[in-house]
Amino acid sequence: MFPRIPLAMCAVAAIPAVVLRFSELSASPVATMLIFGTAVGAASFVLAWAAEAVRKDISGALAVALLALVAVLPEYASETVVEHT
Repeated sequence: MFPRIPLAMCAVAAIPAVVLRFSELSASPVATMLIFGTAVGAASFVLAWAAEAVRKDISGALAVALLALVAVLPEYASETVVEHT
């Protein structure tokens, strides 16, 4: 069964971070930390649900490998940006 309510709750938890990031709004450092921390937590739940769902279609090892790749890609992107500045 597809977890509609928890997935919607994760989307609602991530919306303030997206709005704060792509708008001209600013917040105090503590509020920003809480907003983005909540969004990261919501994203981790969504990734965990996606990994569980994909394990039904493909092998468990491949699902874990894809999850690890998705988890590490932001680190590679930030290192590339820092390296070229």
